Amino acid sequence: MESRIHSLPSIPVSVPPRVARELQTLQEQVDLVVSGGQPDKEKLNHSLMEVATAAREVHHSRRQESSRRSVARISTLANRVAQYAAFTTLGISGLAASQCVDLVERSTSALGEEMGKLYLQQAAAAAAVGGAPPPPGLIQWVEVPAGTFRFGLDNQPADLPAYRISKYPVTNAQYLEFVKATGFQPDGGWSPPPEGAYPPGEESLGNHPVVGVSWHDAVAFADWAGARLPTEQEWEKAARGPDGNLFPWGNDWHPDLCNNDGAGTTPVTRFERVL
Repeated sequence: MESRIHSLPSIPVSVPPRVARELQTLQEQVDLVVSGGQPDKEKLNHSLMEVATAAREVHHSRRQESSRRSVARISTLANRVAQYAAFTTLGISGLAASQCVDLVERSTSALGEEMGKLYLQQAAAAAAVGGAPPPPGLIQWVEVPAGTFRFGLDNQPADLPAYRISKYPVTNAQYLEFVKATGFQPDGGWSPPPEGAYPPGEESLGNHPVVGVSWHDAVAFADWAGARLPTEQEWEKAARGPDGNLFPWGNDWHPDLCNNDGAGTTPVTRFERVL
């Protein structure tokens, strides 16, 4: 198959060199897809993650609605490129293969255009556009003080500055708020309730942790909420608690203190009552 891909849209000179390199690597891998070859999945996915990370950094430096929406669109496009590029490696042929290749090409081109717009907005300090910000009090935050804690199975000391983290996992209801406010299209399998809203109440599915979201889907929500995903160390320190226990409740295993039967999710507040 002859390559049909065009050069990615011109990126402003303010784009960091590392972002330009990742966009170039992405284009090279997509060129392989379009020409009928096999892309390097690791390189392609790494470039997509780096581009999405760069977009988030721009948003964190601006904190404007226009950049928040750009990050959501970039995450959606990155999902599409990864998904349809993976489909082309499954041995499909004919019209299905041609459609997948076309979607990879178009999504990559749109991704480059969106990155260009984002950096142009940064350089020009463009006015905010469209989209509703998260409602006040959407997330309950817990302050985690600075200090050293024991990290990992080998209990290696690790030092972290002070930070804050969501008290509960993100719920279906919170993720629905994000999708309604931004028009974001998650690509990890999550879908809104058929009724358009979750019923009230602590036992409602809306109060269960959101599942079926990809890394890009999670990143997009975090950006909209004015935050980011926690690092492994940040998550573990918060989960261990101030005493550095093996489990949130202590150092001895108690199966009745957490959801561990494999039957599905439970409301995020259920086991809070036990402690």
